[in-house]
Amino acid sequence: CEEITRILASLPGIEDAVALADPGPPARILGFVRQGAGAHFDEKGLLSKLEDVLPLAMTPNRILPVAEWPVTNNGKLDRTALIALAERDSRQPALWTPTSATEKAVATLWHDLLGADPRLGRSFLRDGGDSLIALRLVEKVDVVFGVRLALRTVFFEANAADLSAHIQSQTANASELMEEGEI
Repeated sequence: CEEITRILASLPGIEDAVALADPGPPARILGFVRQGAGAHFDEKGLLSKLEDVLPLAMTPNRILPVAEWPVTNNGKLDRTALIALAERDSRQPALWTPTSATEKAVATLWHDLLGADPRLGRSFLRDGGDSLIALRLVEKVDVVFGVRLALRTVFFEANAADLSAHIQSQTANASELMEEGEI
């Protein structure tokens, strides 16, 4: 996380930064920043800048502002307090409400594998997914829906809603081919 911290701290308007690995569940990378006086906090803007210079797997799942760093009795950075701050943060995106049977099944898989309910606009990676969990998701989608996902689909279908739509389109295509006698 040292390189993530260094790059995050180098962004305009950031006085100091820390990146931490939170073992979860779900496992994730968290970024914390102290900004200069009068600076406007823009998590999406900061994440976008980091995505330009870091591999996606190294980009923090969340970035949170702090007024001052919490410290332990020994005067060291209190990493546990920072992780707790992320848990209490109320700026989390709203929960995604699935409506179709496919969406409900995807939401269940998402929760079972990531330990978190899907949120609006939150990607698989942002919710703590990684390549190993993605492989498990591909396997479970094949078992539940009979749809063979490419691993890149998990990473590029941005969120649970998009992934559900992709699965739904694949199951619809298979149904049409079966009706036409091509399968």
